[in-house]
Parts: sequence; structure tokens; C-alpha cells
Amino acid sequence: MNCACGTTLTTDAKEAICGDCGRRNTHCPACSGGISAAPQAVVIACPYCDSPLTHRELGDQAPYFPVNLSESEAREHLLRFLLNRFGIPADLERRWEPSHCEQVFLPIHLFTVTARINESIAETDTTTVIGAKGLWYGKAIASYRFAAKVKQQMDPDQIQAKIYPLAVSHGQARKQAHQFGIELLARDRERFAVKEKGEITDQAEGQVFYPLYELEYRYKGTRYRGLVDAANGVVCTAEHPMSMRSRAMVMMAGAGLGGFTVVSALVFFALADSEPALVGSGLLVLATGGLSCLRIFWTALRSHKSGEEVASTHDGLALNRLTSTFAVSERKLLG
Repeated sequence: MNCACGTTLTTDAKEAICGDCGRRNTHCPACSGGISAAPQAVVIACPYCDSPLTHRELGDQAPYFPVNLSESEAREHLLRFLLNRFGIPADLERRWEPSHCEQVFLPIHLFTVTARINESIAETDTTTVIGAKGLWYGKAIASYRFAAKVKQQMDPDQIQAKIYPLAVSHGQARKQAHQFGIELLARDRERFAVKEKGEITDQAEGQVFYPLYELEYRYKGTRYRGLVDAANGVVCTAEHPMSMRSRAMVMMAGAGLGGFTVVSALVFFALADSEPALVGSGLLVLATGGLSCLRIFWTALRSHKSGEEVASTHDGLALNRLTSTFAVSERKLLG
């Protein structure tokens, strides 16, 4: 038997406690699926067949999803992610200095939104609204798919991490969910080439507290920050340095594009003596090329921040009550 942390458990017992991470490891009596439960989990269901294994009545309070990564694992995930970014300095692994790692729980509102254009065209999707304010990473994860099919809940009395207070009311969250529905309608109108107004309905699916790791590290005296999903290890967003060599290469690419733009525009202007309409084409080339150059130069000069691309392709968040599962990535398209 192997624990979710990778440790091999040499035992024939029905349940084994991992000596490295403390997870409870067992097999589902209904389907024999392997289960690694967080040490603090008090509500557990099989992730394969939904059979209830451990249950405790937690009332109507918002559930806390389990933490499946230790602080050291979160740092490892962040470093591995950074080393795969474009332009990262060659000595980052040797000179990076982790300075802070804090586990937090973020309040999240869950909604199911249906955008219906007509009887044959309707789309149902799910969205999350972050319930906390003042987060440095708030915008970066506004559209993040909290990607853990969780069949466990933690005991609120055992939570030792920082818990962000709920600062976004249900009404405010519903307005954001409605805006998500407007975007669905607009996309489907364009996709199916229809002009019907359509309608939007939304259904609140409750609130959860989701675990994250807020990290900081230093490189050559400069502080950078990162955010790691504590349920599955995805790096939601991270600030990182860019080597001078990479910046110089980007600047050279921008300069080359700038030169090509100017030459092309001059050619159009020169031909405009015989064809006045080419003046407009020259101005268009100059404007488009100029904006592209500015974007390239900005890429070379700005501080860098990125998130793991796979975050949007994972299975969505699941709220398990031992009787039903709500999947945030669910999509239904009719027509």
C-alpha cells in the first residue's frame, strides 16, 4: 500500500497511519478503492463509489476541505513550478531562500448558473466567488478552478491555520455569479450565431473554506510571493525573477519588430504618392506594430507573475455531503 505522499506502507492491516504525513490509509469495503484520508478529516467518503466510511454530524456550518500537502511539499511544488518558467535565472534553485509559508482557509461561494437562449440552446456551468477581500492574489485566482474532488471534511475544532473572514455577502456573490451567466450567454450567442436575448438563472450551492498555502521567498535580496493549492499542489499564481539574458533577448526581439514596423510603414507611405489609400494601411501597420513592440518591451521590463496552466483543466471542486456531490466543472450543453 502506498500513501498519497508517496511513502510505501509495509503492513497488511486494514488501516495504516503514514509515519511521514499522518494520513490514514485504507481500502473501501464496497469497491476496494484505495483511500488516503487527511489526519484531521472527520467526514470521509470513498472517492470512487461515494460509500460513507466515517461520518460525524457537523451541522450547517460551512465545511473545511482537507489539506493534502505539508509545508515542505508546498515549497517543493512552488520551486519545481518556478524552474519551468521562461527566463528563470540559472542559479535560482541554488540561491532561492524560502522565508514564509502559511496555511490559510479561504471562504468560497458556490453557484450553478444556467444561460438559456431558447429551448434548444442552454448551457449549465458552475462558478466560485471568493468570499474574502484585500488579498494580494485576489485578481490572479478570480477565475481559478478550485480543482479537488474532495470526499472529506475537516473538524473545524482542529483547524490551526489562518481563516479569512467572510467579507462578500451572499447577495454580492450572486451578482458576480449573474455576471458569469452573462458571459455564458454572450459566448453561446456568438457560437451559435443567434441574437435572442435569453435568460439567466443561478442556484446557490453553499459556502466552503478552501485550503491554500501563501508563500514568500527571496532571490538576490528581492522578495517574491506564491500561492499553492493545499488540496492538490497546483501553483495558483507566483511571482518570479527573469534573467538579464532573457530580458535582453526579449528586448532585441522588440527592437527587431520595431525596425520592421517602421520600414514597412515607410514603404506604404512611399507608395502613397501613386495610391493615396495606402496611407491608411501605413498608419495601421505603424499602430499595430507599435503596440506589439510596447507589449514586448513591457514583458522584458515588468515583474513576472504566472500560474500553472493545468489549473483550468482539472476536475472541479466537489462538495460532498455523503449523500450527493456538487462538481464545479460540470457542463451541460443542449442543442
